[in-house]
Amino acid sequence: MIIKRNNFENIKKQNFSIAVGNFDGIHKGHRYLLDALMKYKKTDNSKVAVLSFTPHPIKIIAPNKWKKNLFRFRTKYERLKFLGLDALFLLSFSKKFSEISAEQFIAKYLINMLNVKNIVVGEDFRFGYNREGNINLLKKYEEKGAFNIEEIKKKSDNKNNIYSSSLIRDLVKDGNLRKAN
Repeated sequence: MIIKRNNFENIKKQNFSIAVGNFDGIHKGHRYLLDALMKYKKTDNSKVAVLSFTPHPIKIIAPNKWKKNLFRFRTKYERLKFLGLDALFLLSFSKKFSEISAEQFIAKYLINMLNVKNIVVGEDFRFGYNREGNINLLKKYEEKGAFNIEEIKKKSDNKNNIYSSSLIRDLVKDGNLRKAN
């Protein structure tokens, strides 16, 4: 699996389907999303990747709310590689980066730099300045033929606990490792 940071030259010529997000912990909710992504890897020409951010956006936007990553970067990389992904695309997240609009993000990164074919995101995916972008905006670009979008509904356990990195962090903080696992 290759890692590309900020510079995605020569990627446009490839046929990438991507999932966008932080994937901190790669928990069961992430696995559902990544399993959906892997369905796009049908031929040797089909490539799948994760587009993620470093550091975690909350660390920049709301440092007082920041809690530690569930995984170190190396562990995240190894887990994604084990799942069969072809690439991990990382964008440096900064205060300046946080100020680009959702439409600018779509045009610059998803269309111009990566030229993605398919995008898989969770139903609550938000992006762009003040989190203005959402699944509905992505669907408007899908209608224009820019890419295909697949929305993954949130998943929960048999007690209706939605799988999330925030929940896992809170459980670990409270010492409830069994439930976190």
